[in-house]
Amino acid sequence: MIAKIVESEACSRCGLCVAACPEGAIELDDSCQPQVNENCTSCGICLEVCPRNEFCFSSIKDFVKKQNKPHNEEELLGPFCRILLGRSTDEEILDRAYSGGVTTTLLCYLLGKGEIDNALLTSCEHPKNQFCGHPIPFNAKTRDEIISCADTKPCVNPILAKLPADGDKSAIVGVPCHIQGIRKAMWLAEYGDKSKEICKRLTENIKYVIGLNCFFSFRKNGVDELLAKVNRQEEELSKFYNWKGKSVARLKDGSEIDDFGKMGDFSVANIGCLCCYPSYSAKLADITFGKCMSEEWGWNDIITRSEETDTIISEMEKEGLIKVKNVDMGKSELLEALLEANVFEVDSIGYGRYLDTGEFESAPPSGQMMLEQGKESSIKGVNRIRLIQAVKRDAFYKIVKSEREKRGIFNPLFQDK
Repeated sequence: MIAKIVESEACSRCGLCVAACPEGAIELDDSCQPQVNENCTSCGICLEVCPRNEFCFSSIKDFVKKQNKPHNEEELLGPFCRILLGRSTDEEILDRAYSGGVTTTLLCYLLGKGEIDNALLTSCEHPKNQFCGHPIPFNAKTRDEIISCADTKPCVNPILAKLPADGDKSAIVGVPCHIQGIRKAMWLAEYGDKSKEICKRLTENIKYVIGLNCFFSFRKNGVDELLAKVNRQEEELSKFYNWKGKSVARLKDGSEIDDFGKMGDFSVANIGCLCCYPSYSAKLADITFGKCMSEEWGWNDIITRSEETDTIISEMEKEGLIKVKNVDMGKSELLEALLEANVFEVDSIGYGRYLDTGEFESAPPSGQMMLEQGKESSIKGVNRIRLIQAVKRDAFYKIVKSEREKRGIFNPLFQDK
């Protein structure tokens, strides 16, 4: 049943179908791709829950908004209460964190207050390495376990295969495809057909849905593949991060590598990510964290998307657990002009060619090209989120959808009406 999603390269590898299958008929292969075994009864539940089969975005968004009561909404930013910058004041967390450490600080705060008793997070296969890009789902129940899961793991991670999360009151942290899967399952728990009771069981103990910005994920061993191009190994790294759209590997001697040859980091992209309904900033989360608004490393983007998480961020600031900075919400005239001219609606990567030949024409325009239109007119702050969301929508989602339609290839059905 789920095979049509996988075979058409639309799968995000979120893992939800694995958790939802009542027969245990779906397993993940070594690349985290779902495979159907002989136990399948063709019940159709996997397709009903799959966010890449059908996703009623407007209905699910309204369902989430009814609970979260956000004060604002923009098409490019989604529903929100506030957008600000934040940084943890906990040195232990900052030492381990990817950037500002606010995600980890929030989870520790919620655990300490008794608001959660578990967090379904992303740990790693090689914890002894200073950096490990091999993610594994992990139920964290203590402060130390939460902190151990900090830092980025940019490869696909089928974290939803671990649903239901442990505990009675769990948080879950994921990128947009994970958040879409969780929210669809929550919606189906109310309005579903065959999957209604299963989705209730999978999601009823989830109290907080925490999103992370994501443009695309790497394949299962994507970091290894990138490092092999420059004759390096994961064990040599102290950090791996993204700066203005470019992946950077920092070696233990402090030197950095940001040139990974032809196609750059796009060469190891999970192809299914290109079918993602445009939600770079996890619009359906209760709160979103990222790293793109600040010119200074060490600060998180924070988008509070519910009244409750907005209040929690304020409480954390009052208690001295985080520092925050307000951001200018004004729109960039340059970005508005670019959007008006539809400059991003072009197949810059050659997706059509990929469908025909298996090869892309080029890598996407680098983050430097997208984000800096000249020193005097750079698109900064919250407008960077707007810009990246627009590029994801116009240069990827719309193009991919059109090229697949031309060739009669299965397209995920996203309903935004």
